[in-house]
Amino acid sequence: MTIYQILGIEAGASKKEIKRAYAQKVKQLDLSKDMEAYQALRKAYDVALSIQGSPEIRPEFQSVPDEAVTQEEISFTDDVMQIVELKKSLNQLLRETMTQEAYFDDQALWEDLLRPFLNESLQQYEETRERMIYFLVENHYLLSDEVKKSITTLCELTEEDWQAYYGYWDYRDVLAENHLRFADYQNIPKGQRETYYHYRYQIYHFLSDDQPENASIRSIVEKAKDFSYLDDDLLYLLALYYLGQSKEKISESSSLILNLLSRIEGTRYRQDCEKFARFTQYLNGEKVTKLTYAEIKELEWASERLKRYWVSLLYPNKATKEVKVTSTKSGPSWQFIWVAIAILGLIVRVGGMTSTQSSRPIKPVDQEIMRKIQSESLIDNARKFRSLKVYGSLRFFDDLFEKEGTAGTDSQWKEDFSDDGYAAYLVFKQNNQEQIKQIKLSSYLDREIFHSFADQGSIVQVRFQQLPDFTLAVFLNWQEQITNLAFQPDDQTLSSPGSYTAYDYFRRDLNQYGLPSETYLKVLSDLGADYFSEELRTEMILVAEDEDKLIELRGFVNQPGYLFRSEQLVLALKKEEDILFIEFNEREKLAQIYGGSFAEAPQAYMDQVAGASFDFPS
Repeated sequence: MTIYQILGIEAGASKKEIKRAYAQKVKQLDLSKDMEAYQALRKAYDVALSIQGSPEIRPEFQSVPDEAVTQEEISFTDDVMQIVELKKSLNQLLRETMTQEAYFDDQALWEDLLRPFLNESLQQYEETRERMIYFLVENHYLLSDEVKKSITTLCELTEEDWQAYYGYWDYRDVLAENHLRFADYQNIPKGQRETYYHYRYQIYHFLSDDQPENASIRSIVEKAKDFSYLDDDLLYLLALYYLGQSKEKISESSSLILNLLSRIEGTRYRQDCEKFARFTQYLNGEKVTKLTYAEIKELEWASERLKRYWVSLLYPNKATKEVKVTSTKSGPSWQFIWVAIAILGLIVRVGGMTSTQSSRPIKPVDQEIMRKIQSESLIDNARKFRSLKVYGSLRFFDDLFEKEGTAGTDSQWKEDFSDDGYAAYLVFKQNNQEQIKQIKLSSYLDREIFHSFADQGSIVQVRFQQLPDFTLAVFLNWQEQITNLAFQPDDQTLSSPGSYTAYDYFRRDLNQYGLPSETYLKVLSDLGADYFSEELRTEMILVAEDEDKLIELRGFVNQPGYLFRSEQLVLALKKEEDILFIEFNEREKLAQIYGGSFAEAPQAYMDQVAGASFDFPS
């Protein structure tokens, strides 16, 4: 393999292309596991830059294997050798400097080190500036703000330099506030500092919600325990880890959580620590003052989000895990769902108080039950978990849905696990012959729907229905309740590259809201030609049919490029001829409640309801 193949570039690439290729390759490596690959990449990078910077590009360099990328086996020109010696000297000085106790915040030390390299020649000046950009990127979390600013000023680094040398990196992140307490760093034995740097770097990005690829969160947590006395981020990480457990485990660990939070000295997490400390006491059944209802809901949301994140990272094979939603394009935002839950609870409560005609009155939402629901652990209490949730978006590939669908055909799922991810195979019989159709699930789902139901001994059936709009209906029999997940593609969606129709699965058990046990749920997201079409229309429908009661939840998106960031939510509660609904305008943060008959409802809502159909395939 040549040095250019290692870097993934063509021979003769420009200096800028070499640097960007190197930066991208480094970002993909886990230095704790791929140190040999990194060393080979670094050698290839240095040689490629040396070749590019020499007066004449010599042909023999184009076929140098990675095993042979050494100074002894390459014949350098004098200019190239001078640059290599410069880099070697600078790198050696940087390594030596980082073992000194003063390197963290001694500006004079860095000025004395760098000035000789910057004042020697223009060539050395440029090479030193470039090397210090990479040095800051790799070690910015271990340097004080003053040192980082001093290096930036001394090397005359501009925003254009950052973009030229390290185009994908935001230099403002590199120069952001420091999170390392140097007084504690001095207590680390020198033999452990390299290990600490590595895990400290991973935790820095983990807490910034930018999880490094291939990083083991288990290893991070274990190492964090070893170094937990060192700085605020590690203490905060461990506190959040314990806060992400079930309510029972939080109670068991409350003293430990409070101890971790109390040891955080910096101001970065001060406000959060105070809230989480009170929240821990609140969950432990203690009487807590100065904790408003809004703060409780905010902390419950933060704890729930943290649980989902930890579950997905620590327990990737757990069937009942939830997933972290990182893109608004892949599914509805959780804020959107919790707003829907809150409004749904309000309207059901209002409906229960205002109606006397139903033989099964709708009960108000029990706030204690809601709080318990939101703090339940999905790992320990999967079967007890009852709430309105979204698991993720379901993508269908390979033009699966052919027009000659087989109505009412019995079928079953087969599963396959491979390096490419998870695939579910639909096996059905047609004309006494077994045929296989493949459905690939997106990374957000993996086996969230089908595998989890299979683990719980559920019956999963898939039927192809020959309907005008060609509906694929997925029937899931779970705890004697039926969920219908309907997929309704159109020709435009199927034929448009890069587009799809996404569906999200809702848990159907809404008994805590007083709704009937047999509830049909349907979620439809029609993206049109692509994500950035001129008009997007997202529709979410929640239907409960029992004794002439109808509850409908709709969300509409008409703004290009913003999937599931709803402009409007409409909920309706229908009892015989009356309708009660809430119109929620997210942009203006306003809610309006309407009561009475359809005739009294705004025309805009009438237009939305007029074409709605709640008939599901049987």
